[in-house]
Amino acid sequence: MIIYLANVSDPPDKITKTVNYIEEEGIDAKLIHPCDVLAPNFTIDYTQNRSLCNYCYIPSLGRYYYVTCSLDTAKRLHVSCTVDPLMSWANSIKQCNATIIRKENGSPTIIPDSKLPIQPGKKSIAAIHGSSGFFNTNLTQSYLLTVIGGEGTNGS
Repeated sequence: MIIYLANVSDPPDKITKTVNYIEEEGIDAKLIHPCDVLAPNFTIDYTQNRSLCNYCYIPSLGRYYYVTCSLDTAKRLHVSCTVDPLMSWANSIKQCNATIIRKENGSPTIIPDSKLPIQPGKKSIAAIHGSSGFFNTNLTQSYLLTVIGGEGTNGS
C-alpha cells in the first residue's frame, strides 16, 4: 500500500490543514492485519525524516490520518494512524449548508440560540412574589424564569 507521510501544525478542529509532505513520492508500506480503515497500522523502512512525521494520506483509502511512529527492533517504523475526518471529507463539509444552533465551548461564547432567545448585554432582574397574574398577561417578550428558595427546597 502506498502512503504519503507529512507534517501538519494546524489545530485538529481546522477543516483544511496545511500538509507538508516529507517525501515527493509515495512510500511502500506493509499493512498490519487485521486492517481497520479508521485506524490502520503498518510498517515502513526507517529514516530520520519518517520518524518525525505526524500526519499521512493514504490514497487507496481516500483518507487523511494523524500518525504516531515507534521504532521497531528491525530498523523499521511501526506507524499507528487515526483518521482525520475533517480533512478527509473537507470538500463535502464545505459544500454543506448548515445552521449552528448550539455551541458548548470555545470562542465566541455567546451565539444566538433559537431555543433560548436572548439579547446579549440586556438583563432584567425582578422578584415576583406569589403573583398568579404574571403568566396570564399578553407577553411581548421572552422570559427566563429562575426559582430560588421557597417551601420544599430543603426537604420540608
